[in-house]
Amino acid sequence: MYYTAEEREENAYRNTIFALTLYKIASLFTGTFFGYMGYRLFLAGVIEKAGELEHTFGKEHLILKEAAPGTFFALFGCVIVVMTLVRGLKTPKLKVSRQQQNDSYVFDQGSGGAAPPTVGA
Repeated sequence: MYYTAEEREENAYRNTIFALTLYKIASLFTGTFFGYMGYRLFLAGVIEKAGELEHTFGKEHLILKEAAPGTFFALFGCVIVVMTLVRGLKTPKLKVSRQQQNDSYVFDQGSGGAAPPTVGA
């Protein structure tokens, strides 16, 4: 079965959206799993001192001393979930370029956005 250039472009765009959506779902699941594992460590009674965390955000400082291992798991899971939600779903725009007799697609990585594909070039 042969596809027109427009159909191939739509299929490529649809596949890209599908792959990015799966990636986001997997990221959210991973962050939730880390948070759950931290919660399970608290329930299991693992409350010994695991270490320290110090980080600077411009003028603000985050200092976490003598924290239990569950705290680090939960914090790491929270960071994964927040970063996944903040970054959103950015899709590359498709541009069609004809090279000799074959059609090839070039993903423009620099410009994100959820605009529908444009046909022609």
